[in-house]
Amino acid sequence: MKKNIFLAFAVLGLAVLAASTTLAQVQFQSTGGLRQVRGSGETEVVSAVDMLAANTGTIKQGTSITISYAGNITNTINRNNVLCITDAVPTACANAVTVSTSGNQLTIAFSTGDDTFTAVQGRLTVSGVRVDISALGTGTTQVVATISSGGAPSGFAVTFTNPQPQVAAAVTPETTVKFGTGALYAPPTITVLTCTAGPDGGSISTSSSGASAAQALISNTITVTEAFPAALASLLDEQNASVAANKAEVTNGVQLLFTFHNVPAGLSIKLGVAAVAGMDFGGGLNTAVANLATTKSTGADFTITVKFTATDTSVAEKPVFTAQLLQAKGDVVSLPSVSTTAITATLSLGPTGTTATPSPVIVQFNTNTQGSGTLFNLNTCASYVYFPWVTTAKNMAIDTGVAISNSGSDPIGTKGQTGDITLTFISSDGSTTITKDKTSLASLGGVKPGQTVPFTLQTLLGVDFQGYLIAVCNFQFGHGVAFINNPTIASSGTAYVGLELINPRTVSTVNGSETLGN
Repeated sequence: MKKNIFLAFAVLGLAVLAASTTLAQVQFQSTGGLRQVRGSGETEVVSAVDMLAANTGTIKQGTSITISYAGNITNTINRNNVLCITDAVPTACANAVTVSTSGNQLTIAFSTGDDTFTAVQGRLTVSGVRVDISALGTGTTQVVATISSGGAPSGFAVTFTNPQPQVAAAVTPETTVKFGTGALYAPPTITVLTCTAGPDGGSISTSSSGASAAQALISNTITVTEAFPAALASLLDEQNASVAANKAEVTNGVQLLFTFHNVPAGLSIKLGVAAVAGMDFGGGLNTAVANLATTKSTGADFTITVKFTATDTSVAEKPVFTAQLLQAKGDVVSLPSVSTTAITATLSLGPTGTTATPSPVIVQFNTNTQGSGTLFNLNTCASYVYFPWVTTAKNMAIDTGVAISNSGSDPIGTKGQTGDITLTFISSDGSTTITKDKTSLASLGGVKPGQTVPFTLQTLLGVDFQGYLIAVCNFQFGHGVAFINNPTIASSGTAYVGLELINPRTVSTVNGSETLGN
């Protein structure tokens, strides 16, 4: 009898032990991943957080698990983002969980009943979460998530052996950019003179009627190399990064934003791309596109947006773009009058914005610069005429007459240019500088080949002056003569030919900047 009683208690004890084991708290082993993400991205998909049951136990109704990401969540999270498996079959959780987000937190709530997880086989997996990585700062490389739980009754708390798994590795910048064919980031040696014949045999026209024919002037390359595979992702790539049921949440892929600076008004940039294995820029897979876009400058900065419909996310791709400077037929160009113009470009990832939209997801980036550099040095052809002594008096006791000619027209076929003349007067004591251009004297503007512009100092200046004059002619073959006399009496005067200064924009001055070698 005693033996039977003992056996009965032993069986009961084992049953209680089994029940307590089944109803024990769950301990999860959590893992993340090293998914590479774009450091300037506001909608970057981070690695899945996988919570694998280390023992058999039950998560009681009312319990919640919260994952706090390093940055705010920027897509709409729903039940599709959470996989809840209780055993090896695999069997979905008997009581469905609910999912909510707020800021950087994602919460899984067991609100409809208890769920029992089997050791090693039971798991919770959260995937397809997009995070604002840009808000973490450019110095961030590792992105982590923090897992915690709450709401469980006594004895059923959920614990984690690795509560801070890494979920991403941020990369900034996302690409490297090289301008021209020289060393990385080195400026190109390409210089174009506005009067030098381009590939079409013409030159930049500044005629008020525009170019008589289209002129392809010069081109340079921009090479963009991904810092990691999938840095440049198409719409399809971005959709595939979402969970299958939520692919439609994404509306766009990455864009390349080429912003061009200092392009003179009337000139255009034509952007093309060479064939890249695995990429489609709209002309077909692995196909070059000669003209992605052509934009005419108004004098302000402008941006050409490049999109692609396919990429190879298994390799770091390296598209090579060609930027061509051209003048279309009929386009009127406004060239700078004095200084050299460096035409530069900046590459950014786009689209850019300050606030990510969770529904639908617009893949976007914070303000970023992938690279910038000089494409062309545009030197306006000019001639410089130096008059070493000019003088005038308001009482007309003395005055200087000057005549400047555009000698670009001759019987031997010289092809001249039309351009403006800018006059700079510097007083003999160096204290006064006076500048006159076509706004002061209309004939100084648009001087055609063969045309001569005469003027007197008193008529132009209207003050007492003595010193020297430099005439900057926005055309080649500018020449001039000066004549000094007393115009109030019939007397002889002094005349001389202005000195020609070598164009300092285009020619080395190691042997002197004057034609006389001084």
